Amino acid sequence: MFSGIIEQKAKIIDIQKGVFTIENTFHEIPTIGQSIAHDGACMTIIGADTEKYSFFAMEESLKITNF
Repeated sequence: MFSGIIEQKAKIIDIQKGVFTIENTFHEIPTIGQSIAHDGACMTIIGADTEKYSFFAMEESLKITNF
């Protein structure tokens, strides 16, 4: 779990079968494989462009986080 400083806030655009698509509020495109903390849980980026990025949250992550 991550307890650092909040740098960005963004909207959830879509959730389908554990894949969360998030509004990209960063100045750059996140890299696939990069880890970004979301509500205290680090998630690995699986897709990204200038407007959005996605990560997959497995069943265990859904159980023990606020997702």
